[in-house]
Amino acid sequence: MIELGRALCMDVLICKPSPRCSAAAPASRQQRRRSGGRAFEEGPTRTESVAEAAAHRGGRFAAGLFGSRCFWACWALPKIDIGRRPLSAKKVFCPSLLHFRCSLLCWRLPGSAAHQPAMKRFFQPVLKDGSPAKKRPAGAATSDCVDGPAPTAADAGGDGPPGEEPRRFVTWNANSLLLRMKSDWPAFCQFVARVDPDVICVQEVRMPAAGSKGAPKNPSELKDDTTSSREEKQTVLRALSSSPFKDYRVWWSLSDSKYAGTAVFMKKKFEPKKVSFNLDRTSSKHDADGRVIIVEFESFLLLNTYAPNNGWKEEENSFQRRRKWDKRMLEFVQQVNKPLIWCGDLNVSHDEIDVSHPDFFSDAKLNGYIPPNKEDCGQPGFTLAERQRFGNILSQGKLVDAYRYLHKEKDMECGFSWSGNPVGKYRGKRMRIDYFVVSEGLKDRIVSCEMHGHGIELEGFYGSDHCPVSLELSKEAAEAPESKSSG
Repeated sequence: MIELGRALCMDVLICKPSPRCSAAAPASRQQRRRSGGRAFEEGPTRTESVAEAAAHRGGRFAAGLFGSRCFWACWALPKIDIGRRPLSAKKVFCPSLLHFRCSLLCWRLPGSAAHQPAMKRFFQPVLKDGSPAKKRPAGAATSDCVDGPAPTAADAGGDGPPGEEPRRFVTWNANSLLLRMKSDWPAFCQFVARVDPDVICVQEVRMPAAGSKGAPKNPSELKDDTTSSREEKQTVLRALSSSPFKDYRVWWSLSDSKYAGTAVFMKKKFEPKKVSFNLDRTSSKHDADGRVIIVEFESFLLLNTYAPNNGWKEEENSFQRRRKWDKRMLEFVQQVNKPLIWCGDLNVSHDEIDVSHPDFFSDAKLNGYIPPNKEDCGQPGFTLAERQRFGNILSQGKLVDAYRYLHKEKDMECGFSWSGNPVGKYRGKRMRIDYFVVSEGLKDRIVSCEMHGHGIELEGFYGSDHCPVSLELSKEAAEAPESKSSG
């Protein structure tokens, strides 16, 4: 049976050009003969093989194809004249396909080991996310959030020294991370590769938590119980499986719907002590709408937050929601027992220097509505009440605005993290509402804190209305001038 299969395969694999196609007889290609009152190009005789028919029509190239490709060459033939009866290409397809199947059979026969590795890739089992199955090392973290003890650097494939902690950070409000992955991901990946952050904090992920309708949700996992959600999850996993994000692991804190949500991407070589998702660090629950992720290291806490927008109207309860949030933040910064790095979209511009047009934002109204309290008037994020509460959080928590610590002057080109729509009344109107805020004990370690977007055309925003902001710390605190002089 094996020899028979190989014999059938060889009939297709050993194809020679028809003498009619050789350079020695070019004139024969122009010959015509009549059959059934219609004219056809000269075709093969009854003794010619299918491969020779392909050679007659397609020349040496078609005749030299392997048997597994011969039927494609024959399919391209409009008509083939065998004897006196013309046959359509579809009728020649079947015997060629038979030869193709025979060649596949022989390819898998014992003794054809040279071909087997090439064929095996077509028979690999496919995982649910659409990628080929691969063996995972024992203890390897999954692609989704890992809630609980982090793997060691060796388990995660990291090569950092024991006890090493992150020093380079990026925060970015993606304004729907899924949309960014579909349209602006290559450019953002180039930015990440260039800046090479140890940690990336993302806000406004806008991807729903796992769990079917009416059932409890799992904010640490991406939803995948419907066709559309599975496709969206595959898009996310594919984006995170390529460089540079394949070197990061991710924690999610997601809302029940496509709203709010945060994420933390951290290089696998780092090992946090604990990851929590609530300002009450003793609680195992996620904060409402997935607005908080806290990563604890040996020497500091990293807090990633997406603060709720203040809104325009008192009666919509948005003012109360923001007041409650600010109160919780004040309590948190007063109780932390380690140096703090607080980053994210804080939805507030502290001073007039932090907005491009102070008068415009102070006088902004929605449909002519004026709140009853003067402190609540103006653009959400620039009302007097919000600015005062934020200033109180900084002073009571002994915190320093890292960007303003380094950049004392107003920068109309690169000094803002949010920009209004380039079309309409908000064109050119910009605010700095994305921050890195650090404990006073860390301020001497600040090497740089930069906005990576500029201009009113949203260059460097990667499709969002916010640009990334970066922070870099030195390995050790700079030596104070007093200690230098005393030494």
